[in-house]
Amino acid sequence: MCGINLALALDGGKLGNVGTSIFSAMHYANQLRGVDAAGIYWREGEDVLFYKDAGPASSVLRPKSYLGYIRDSVFAVGHTRAATLGAADDAKAAHPFNPGGVIGVHNGTISGYHS
Repeated sequence: MCGINLALALDGGKLGNVGTSIFSAMHYANQLRGVDAAGIYWREGEDVLFYKDAGPASSVLRPKSYLGYIRDSVFAVGHTRAATLGAADDAKAAHPFNPGGVIGVHNGTISGYHS
């Protein structure tokens, strides 16, 4: 089972300190749904950036620099992974993923995705 969380600033604002705190709390809470890997993505200017790594959300969010980026973003999406396919310690299997210019996350197994 995986966990997905989103924080979105309304009215064109930025997440700021409150939105960042809410996002962080949700992401940490989602560790209960998957501790094998975690990742986040956010928008910075015109770019959508992401960071992911093997390990629980608490270790992925440990570098406070990422929280600074999220604070100035309009949104942040987080994913916590419980491995089903792929090795649990393989950061490439973590989300978010970027196949052909689309960044996404999902919950569960998608069969035949290589077809």
